[in-house]
Amino acid sequence: MSERLSYLWHLGVWAVPVLALQLVVLAWTADRPAGALLRAAAVPVVAVTAWLVAADHVAIAAGIWHFGAGKILGVRIGDVPVEEVLFFLTTNTLVAGGTILLDGLAPRGRAR
Repeated sequence: MSERLSYLWHLGVWAVPVLALQLVVLAWTADRPAGALLRAAAVPVVAVTAWLVAADHVAIAAGIWHFGAGKILGVRIGDVPVEEVLFFLTTNTLVAGGTILLDGLAPRGRAR
């Protein structure tokens, strides 16, 4: 494996199994179509991801931290490596998926 793929490789190994499990459980247990739930989660996931990417851009531009050039592809959005953007997007998707799944486990109140 190329060193430049290290970040992407680790992100995939860490996130893909959990995302796949969440999707399977969601498709199996949801009382609404999975597509509708995913569309509802898309706006907050993208909004929080954009916020984190902006904060990361500021931190990287200020020299607070950096990414080793040999461990990333070199494609950037502003100062933020694309792998870092994908990390934020993946993490937020995992949180949203977990929230949707946990909400499905919550008892529903009776209609009044």
